[in-house]
Amino acid sequence: MECLRSGSLSNRRFIKEAIRDYGIFFLSVEKKVVNCSSALINFLWPGHCIRWVLIDVMGKSGGMILMWDGSIFSAKSIEFSEYLIYITD
Repeated sequence: MECLRSGSLSNRRFIKEAIRDYGIFFLSVEKKVVNCSSALINFLWPGHCIRWVLIDVMGKSGGMILMWDGSIFSAKSIEFSEYLIYITD
């Protein structure tokens, strides 16, 4: 599977279209963008039930954004480490 980076506009459009066209309800994206905002998440996945967590960029390692549709998946527990986000329902 190809790893998509959320930083470029073409990749952001691709992610947004994939969510819309394929009914995705859980998505992980590598990010090289240092500042991640609600505006970026809303651009990628518009909607009021979207939940998200992230690990920021660390040195040359990209960060990670996990997004999901809160009306389908409810995260009961979210744990972080340097390179991992662990979510359970």
